[in-house]
Amino acid sequence: MQIIVVGAGKVGTSLTAQLIREHRVTVIDQEPRLIENIINVYDVMGVCGNGADCETLEEAAVDKAELVVAATGSDEMNMLCCFFARKMGAKHTIARVRNP
Repeated sequence: MQIIVVGAGKVGTSLTAQLIREHRVTVIDQEPRLIENIINVYDVMGVCGNGADCETLEEAAVDKAELVVAATGSDEMNMLCCFFARKMGAKHTIARVRNP
């Protein structure tokens, strides 16, 4: 299954570590250093950019993704990312929301 994880912080990295065992994973984050670290540690594709930006999602092949998990530090960013990903063709989305 093709999965996109938006956010390479603690939650995103932990999710990536679990998911790469059985799935193809792409990680999106705005911080180039975090993308470089996660690419070097795990066998994933990395995209540096804003997860709520259509061009970044297109570069990550969101239209082929079966699942997009938004796990950034911003609830609003996570919801926007999932909204755009769904509109662009992702089959399922999950947004991490800490303040309902």
